[in-house]
Amino acid sequence: MNLYVLRHGQTDLNIQNKFQGRVDTQLNNTGIKQVEASREELKEIDFDLVFVSPLKRAIDTAKIVTSKELIIDQRIIERSFGKLEGKPGIPNYEEKIDLYEIETIEEMKKRVYCFLDEIKEKYADKENILIVTHEGVAQVINSYFKRMDTIKEFRLNNGAYIVYKVISKEKLMKKLEAIELKRKMESIAPQELEMTNVQKKKLHIVYLMVWTKVCGGSKIILEYANRLAAREHRITLISYDEYPNWFELNENVSFVQVPENSEQEDWIPDCDIIVSTSWKNIYQAIHSKKAPVVFFEQGGSHIFDIENLSKEKYEAVRDRFKLLKYIYTVSSFAKDKIKEHYHKDSEVICNAIDSSVFYYDSNLEKDKSKINITIIGSEKFKFKNIDESLEAIRIIQNKYKNIELNWISQDIPEKNKEKAIVNPKPTQIGDILRKTDIFICNSEYESFCLPALEAMTCGAAVMTTDNGGIRDFVKNEENALIIEKHNINDIVNKIEYLIENTPFREKISRNGIETSKKFDWEESVNQTEKYYFEISKNIVKE
Repeated sequence: MNLYVLRHGQTDLNIQNKFQGRVDTQLNNTGIKQVEASREELKEIDFDLVFVSPLKRAIDTAKIVTSKELIIDQRIIERSFGKLEGKPGIPNYEEKIDLYEIETIEEMKKRVYCFLDEIKEKYADKENILIVTHEGVAQVINSYFKRMDTIKEFRLNNGAYIVYKVISKEKLMKKLEAIELKRKMESIAPQELEMTNVQKKKLHIVYLMVWTKVCGGSKIILEYANRLAAREHRITLISYDEYPNWFELNENVSFVQVPENSEQEDWIPDCDIIVSTSWKNIYQAIHSKKAPVVFFEQGGSHIFDIENLSKEKYEAVRDRFKLLKYIYTVSSFAKDKIKEHYHKDSEVICNAIDSSVFYYDSNLEKDKSKINITIIGSEKFKFKNIDESLEAIRIIQNKYKNIELNWISQDIPEKNKEKAIVNPKPTQIGDILRKTDIFICNSEYESFCLPALEAMTCGAAVMTTDNGGIRDFVKNEENALIIEKHNINDIVNKIEYLIENTPFREKISRNGIETSKKFDWEESVNQTEKYYFEISKNIVKE
């Protein structure tokens, strides 16, 4: 998808250097000519959709450029400058936003990022979309796609436009998989390494990522990147996907977005260790011959749903595993499955809790008139069985009128009527889990069921299937309640039991909090750092 962002033409307030904000001005003659010039440049573009700010100067700009129907969206209106609107510009106004009642940058980001997330999710199949807006919004849009220390480093002149290429993640995943399935594996041998006695003090670690969207796997990789960077290791993230704006990366973590038609291996710098995070980039990591490669396996259908894997895909994954000397994973369950299906040994370093985000607050007073039930996952991921969870909750809601559902999803629901909380920040998820009474994980399989552990940490009573990824920390009826897979009645009955049996619910909540204390990030990073140091002693043999 090509996203065209066009700033409205000039107005009289622009040339008077006055705060314009929500003042509903119109284009002047110069502004009209500016927009007409852009129209000439864009005349060959057939826009599928045109989104416009509700202000007249933006609407008039859009009407000059295109005859397409305009979709007015309040989220791309200009920043509100409060009491300063229509007045001459003053220096250092950002330091007095409360005094002048100016909309904050973070408030702008919240509404504009929500708009962009929705565009990407709902209209991924569109080729060209036009957004007609204002400079402040254009700056925020640019910050969404490109990492910048301050949004004001970017300027877009009146009547000018910029184009962003938005990759459809689903199409990208299919394309990458198709490429890997067609690779000639006989052209590459297992990585030959020679162990030395050289112990480096600090490492340059390269992580190859397939995508950076909001999901548990991405979150863990980015968390390791941050924590290792904090220990003064040099970290480079390489992905076909966009910069992960949803996660606050350490400023010392470098991010490289690889062009869609390039190979990741061409972008790997000289480094001490390469961490492949998907079977789809094992080949490229090894073929680069830049450094010893370790594969970080966080699970997936190729590990846990192998019965439904095509012969072609199974053989592709198997052949890549044969190339590896080092593999580590996140749970004993994943380790066992790797050994069972691919006959390879692996190290286990369990995931951990970010205690600055997920924690129990004993001073928090929950609304006892309500029962908060939380689920996490997209309806698109069948193995999460979200549809079944929602059906069970609907039954409970018909019996109990005080049930409040918190459904956290990576994308906007299309099938189910319930409203989801889409792509919330980790801190928002922590706040939701702290007010949660009952957390339900109904997954078919998980490598390491971190959301359930995070819910435990926050004091929720956890109900979960035996999805494998809970076996390192769940004890049935002690710190959680096991539910049967694909049994909606069992889910309903156990939710009802937890609602009616408050002492039992409080017991598994208390025990869950104690269990979660064992999964500390410092310990996980210590193990990972030690493991990386050992691997980095190797040199790649030509």
